[in-house]
Amino acid sequence: MVDYGKALSKGLRFGVNPKRWLQFFILDLVFLSIGLAIFLPNLSEVLPVVMGYSQDLAGALSMAGFVVSIMVVFVVWMLVRLWLMGAVVHQSYKEKDKISKSFNVAGRKYLHILIAIIIVTIIAGGVSMIPYVGWLIGFVVSWIFFFVLQGIVVSNMGFWKSIENSYKIFRNKPLRVFLAWLLIAIVTVVIYTIFSIPAMFLFFGIFASLGPMFMGTQPMPSEMIASLNQVLQTNMPTLIVVVIIALIGLAISQVFAIKAQTEFYLQLKKRFKIF
Repeated sequence: MVDYGKALSKGLRFGVNPKRWLQFFILDLVFLSIGLAIFLPNLSEVLPVVMGYSQDLAGALSMAGFVVSIMVVFVVWMLVRLWLMGAVVHQSYKEKDKISKSFNVAGRKYLHILIAIIIVTIIAGGVSMIPYVGWLIGFVVSWIFFFVLQGIVVSNMGFWKSIENSYKIFRNKPLRVFLAWLLIAIVTVVIYTIFSIPAMFLFFGIFASLGPMFMGTQPMPSEMIASLNQVLQTNMPTLIVVVIIALIGLAISQVFAIKAQTEFYLQLKKRFKIF
């Protein structure tokens, strides 16, 4: 049998280790800061276009430039994140290796990781467009490709072999894969929810304070920007703290999920020898 408790407990111990979660935390904090540095100075130009107050060419070009900038930041963040995910998979498998070595390993296998993720994303996106049942099939797809990264990093497979391997695992042990996915998902959500509670209370308070200002009226962009600036300045220290707490929770939950996932993969590889 698969030892679910062992995999989850090892995932939790691994996930709360600052040496592990700091990697995701630093990455997310850096790119979030870059995104805010682009967004906040352009707020006065973007908000009128979004609200429909400005429809001139200058406004449209400003909006297009803003969207392109945000998309570039997002794409770069995702590409770096894939490298980090591969490195953490290797750290999960070889905990005693230096962190620098894990990034070297992930770098050598990065092209296979990238191609595999693109293929899985295309498949998942395609099935999600199926009317009524697309969301359900999307879940099945996530179970089928649950161990793609582990196949590439741990078992040194190419992208296609790893995709095929993950499918074979699910085909042979669908219930065990589903239970592993479900347990990891539950613990991940619980961890992130706990760390997000301060941010939830703060944002609820901010929206509650802004609501009466605009109730029954259509505020001008300048009024909204002035109000938002006032709220941000008043709550900035608290806002920074709760965002940092939420990012720490996100990082811990992600590292936990990768470690637990890798532990389940290693158990299936050792005990059932189905790949």
